[in-house]
This record gives sequence, C-alpha cells and structure tokens, in this order.
Amino acid sequence: INKNVKFLRFISQERLFMELKKILELKNFFNIYNKNYFKKIIKQVYKLKFFERLNRVQILNKKLGFDLNYLQLLSILLVGNDKKNIFFSRKFRLSNKDRGYLNFICGQFKLLKKEQYSYQTIRRQIYFYKKDLALDFLNFIFCLKKEISLKTFIKYRLFIKKFKVPKFPISGDFLIKKGFKQGKKLGKKLEFLKASWIKNNFKLNFRNI
Repeated sequence: INKNVKFLRFISQERLFMELKKILELKNFFNIYNKNYFKKIIKQVYKLKFFERLNRVQILNKKLGFDLNYLQLLSILLVGNDKKNIFFSRKFRLSNKDRGYLNFICGQFKLLKKEQYSYQTIRRQIYFYKKDLALDFLNFIFCLKKEISLKTFIKYRLFIKKFKVPKFPISGDFLIKKGFKQGKKLGKKLEFLKASWIKNNFKLNFRNI
C-alpha cells in the first residue's frame, strides 16, 4: 500500500471517491471492515479513522437487518469534533446533496456538546428537517454512543416514526392584533416565540405573549 500511494496522484479525486463508495456498498463489507489492509487503505487514502464505530453498525445489521447506505457509513467513519467533513467534501468534490448530508450530521453532532441526545433533540430535528434525516442521525449517534442501548434505540426510532409535526400556532397577524407593529421587532418576537415553543415541547403559554 505504502509503495503504491504515490501513484494515486494520477487518479482523479472523483474516481477515488467512487471507489470508496463501491467499497462501502460491498455486500461482504462486514467481512472486511475489521481487516488490517482495509483500515490501512481507508485511513491512508481517505483519512477516515473511526473504525470502532463500525462494530455498532454491525449490531444494527445483525439484530435489526439494517443496511446503511454509503453516505451513512461515510458519516460514521468521518464526522467527529473537527471539520474533516468540510475538507473531505472539498477534496473529493462531493455533490451538493452529499455535502449537505454530511454538514447536517456534523452540525447536529456539534449541538450535542451542549445537550444530551433526547426526545427533545428528535422533536427539533423533525420540525426543522425531515423524519428520514432524524432517523439517519439516530443511526449515527447510536454508533457513537455506547450508552444508547439497542432497546432505547428502538424506542427512539418508533417515536420518530409516530411523531406528528405540529404547526406553529402564532402568526404575524396575531401579534399585530396584540399591539405589535410590523418590522424587525415583530420578526424577532416571532423567532423568540417559536424557539420557546420548540424548547417547551411545542407548547406555548398565550398569557405570556
């Protein structure tokens, strides 16, 4: 591997990424991911390092029959407390869709520095994003956090699937009727109320408006 790395400069970054995608999509992926040669290639060529997380991916595969796609596996191997996802996206010229996905996972992961993953986290993700992304992030965080048991994972997953996204009950017209004038202050008030509403599990005390 070390002898041939110098020849990689003749291969385009797009081609290298396509080869990584093929590896992550292999049907026998779980038979090779723990092999030393696999780790050397992935670490040296793609600078990915969180191989221990794949053990948790295998739990999802064996216990629940989950087959995570290449982008989910990539985020699990790549995203940490640094900005490697940005460097990786630029270097390998990822599509806007793939880049956006990695940015989502990274952004949500950074938010957990200030709070624990919980039902409140899930509600916020579903409201601002899609259920599919909330489910993907659950897969991601399960592979990182050993304290999240499989039983808890299943509970979170069922909650996401059953959760109905509520509609914010306050409008600009409502605030104007309450005496607020149109302008920046009205917009800031709406943002504040919406943030409070989400933080309070989509409940709002109208007496405080």
